Amino acid sequence: MSLAVIIVQHDEHDHPVWYLQYSYARALPGAPARGPYHSRSEAEEALRHLRDAAHMYGEFEISVLPA
Repeated sequence: MSLAVIIVQHDEHDHPVWYLQYSYARALPGAPARGPYHSRSEAEEALRHLRDAAHMYGEFEISVLPA
């Protein structure tokens, strides 16, 4: 199964925050929170952890879509 992920930026209280947005409703075992992250680099690190969790779970192939 393929899991498409987008890193999206929002402004909360006049500060940018980033979220991982993907359509899988349940939490994957070992997956990081979807956000908020206070920098894009934190969101990218979370995406790496999500990739690891998806591979350990065994069913998912991650594709990152441009925001």
